[in-house]
Amino acid sequence: MEGEGDWTVIAYGEQRFRVHPSLAIPVAVPAFRVGQTVLVRRHQRAARIVEVQWHYLRKRPFYRVEAAGRRVKTRYWAEDLEAPVGP
Repeated sequence: MEGEGDWTVIAYGEQRFRVHPSLAIPVAVPAFRVGQTVLVRRHQRAARIVEVQWHYLRKRPFYRVEAAGRRVKTRYWAEDLEAPVGP
């Protein structure tokens, strides 16, 4: 989050939102970002993050991905994914 005058600016993928600071609750930066390529550990397959959502009960982000051009129904936690190493 960053500031813009009296507003807090929140980024989500390519989008930017101005929010009044009284409505924003700071949380840790997610391990992965929208559009990032990751490796799904269970299947050892490449995927792309398409959504980062907040789980209110667990108070942590989870991720939705697409693989081979199709959206995967499973939601993943950070420990289920890893950033690929190398080029």
